[in-house]
Amino acid sequence: MSSKGKTVVAVVHNINPLLHNIDRVVLLNRRIIAAGKPNEVFSEENIIKAYGTSIPIVICEEGFTHPLYGDYHG
Repeated sequence: MSSKGKTVVAVVHNINPLLHNIDRVVLLNRRIIAAGKPNEVFSEENIIKAYGTSIPIVICEEGFTHPLYGDYHG
């Protein structure tokens, strides 16, 4: 969307379905934990800050970082 001069703001609990189509994310838990490119924001350190525990993080064939939290919130 940024290539068309548009900005879309969405609040979601499961970012995985959107990861291949977004440029930037903000990771929140009562405060901003991290903001930036998804592959930078979804680090183990930031996930622990947000959820209080480590969760699996995988990189798909296309090179996108996917936190696999499902319904698990630590």
